[in-house]
Amino acid sequence: MTWTWLGELVFPSLVANGTFGPGCRYLSFKPAGRPPWTSTVVYGKVLVAGVPDEHSVVLKVKHRCRKMRHVLKCDMQFHNEIAAYEKILPFLVGAGVAEDYGCLFAKYYYGRNACGKTAEQDVIVLKDMRTEGYELFKDSLFLDYDHVVAALRALGKFHGMSYVAKSKNPLRFRELSRHVLDTQWDAEGRWIFGDAELRTLAMRGVRPLMERPGYDDGRMDACLELLASAERNLRRVMRSDGRWSVLCHGGFCRDNLMFRYDVVTGRPTHVLPFDLAGIRCGSPALDLSFFLYMNTDNRLRENRWEDLLDVYHEAVSQVGAAEGVAVPVRDDLDAEMKTHALYGLAHVSYLLALTARVPDDHDMVSECKREFDMATDQEKVNLSMDAGGQASTDLLMDVVKHIVDKGYTKKPL
Repeated sequence: MTWTWLGELVFPSLVANGTFGPGCRYLSFKPAGRPPWTSTVVYGKVLVAGVPDEHSVVLKVKHRCRKMRHVLKCDMQFHNEIAAYEKILPFLVGAGVAEDYGCLFAKYYYGRNACGKTAEQDVIVLKDMRTEGYELFKDSLFLDYDHVVAALRALGKFHGMSYVAKSKNPLRFRELSRHVLDTQWDAEGRWIFGDAELRTLAMRGVRPLMERPGYDDGRMDACLELLASAERNLRRVMRSDGRWSVLCHGGFCRDNLMFRYDVVTGRPTHVLPFDLAGIRCGSPALDLSFFLYMNTDNRLRENRWEDLLDVYHEAVSQVGAAEGVAVPVRDDLDAEMKTHALYGLAHVSYLLALTARVPDDHDMVSECKREFDMATDQEKVNLSMDAGGQASTDLLMDVVKHIVDKGYTKKPL
C-alpha cells in the first residue's frame, strides 16, 4: 500500500493546524512496520521541523479487499470509532471527569471515513502509545489476577464516566447512543450466527456438563430454556434501554488492551483500551461477561470471582461518588450479570475455541480469524466446533458450568 496520500494531504494539514505542536513545519512521513497479526494497522513516524522533531503514530486502515470490508462492516466500524474519539469521549470528559480521559485512551489525531471508491484512503490516526510504555499482553490466552484487576479498574472508570455523563446530560447521552451503529446485527435483524447455529455452538459446552453428576437432574433446565430461543434472548440482552445502561466498549478483551508496568515490581499499573469500533449502549454486564469469560481461566473464576466484581464495582463507585451521581449498588450489578451473561457465552462459544487453538501464535490466530470471517455460516459453525479439540470443549464447559453455578441464566424481559 502506498502512503503518498498521507504525506501529501493528511499530515501536512495536521501539522499546519498545530496537531503536533505550535510552529511546526511538516517534513515527511515514514512507515515503520506493522504488527504481525493484522494487515490493517501500521506504525509510522511523522517528521517535523520543531520540538520534538518526530511523532510516533498508529494508523488504522480498512481492508483492501472490498468483500472483506463488507463482511467485517469496516465502514460502520470506522464510523463508530471516529464518533467515539470525536464525540463520545469528549462528551464524557465534558461531564466533569476530564482527568480520566488521558489515562484511559490513546491520543486521537485524525479520522476519515468517506467509504466508497476512496475507502482505501480512510484512516484513523492515533498516538503510538508504545512510546508511553504501553504494550500488549502476550504471555498466554488468559490474564492473571493482577492484569484482570488492572483491566477491571479501567473498565469501571469508563463505565463510571458514562453514568456521570448520562446523569448530567441524558438527552445528549441518548443522542450519542443512537449515533452509534450496530456492528453485530445485520439489516435483516440477524446476529453473527442464526438461532440454530448459536445454540449448536453453546451446546458444545452444555452437553458434556449435563453428563456430570449434579448437572443431570434438571439443574440445566434454565440454561437450556435460555438457549432454546438463543438469538431472541440475545437481542433482548443487548437492548440499550435498561436502567443501568452505559456506553460499553463492545470488545473489551485481552486483544484490545495495552498495559503499562511498574519498573520495580513488574506489575501492571495502567491499562489502555483501544479499538472502539464495537462501542454500544447496553448493560455493563455486556463488557463484564465477555471480558471475564474470555480472559480468565476456571481457577481464577472459581477462587476470585466475587473479588473481581468488587474491584470493578469499587472503580465505578469512586467515579460516581466524586461527581455525586448514583451508580449501581453491588446487588444491582449481580442482577445485571444474572440476566446478561448470555452475551459473554454467545461470544465465547466461538471465539474462545478459535483463539485457544493457537493462543501464543498471533500470526496463526489472525489467519484463523480471517478464514472464519470469509466462511459461510455453516463453515463458521464447523470451524468453531472443530477448533481446539477436546481442550476447547473443556474450556467452554467450564464457562457454562460457572454461568449455571452462579445462576446467570435468568431470561431477559
